Amino acid sequence: KEELDFENISKREAVNIERKKKHVASADAVGLSVRDIALYVDAKYIVIATVTGHYARTISRNRPKAPIIAVSPDTKTIDQLALVWGVRPFFIPRLHTADELMHQMEDLLKKQKLVKSLK
Repeated sequence: KEELDFENISKREAVNIERKKKHVASADAVGLSVRDIALYVDAKYIVIATVTGHYARTISRNRPKAPIIAVSPDTKTIDQLALVWGVRPFFIPRLHTADELMHQMEDLLKKQKLVKSLK
């Protein structure tokens, strides 16, 4: 673990460095948790809605057994995720509610013949 040299950096820089470390640690914890839960429940897929692709990449780094289905309204994110291990990205339009998003994701999974029904 790298120690900070507080004599050569400002307090603001030190706080920003510590804040970034905590963010990375929490993102990694989410990625590991998703992998472990998917393994525990024997998930066929991990499905994530994302704008930036950040958590899809974080989950991918942990190499889950289940493929990651990432949906995004951002075509640049879709293009980037196409290069990420274990991720199958799909475009989905920007929606206004979580219910709309869930219905669109369910329709996409059925259309791609990844699932028959989610019920």
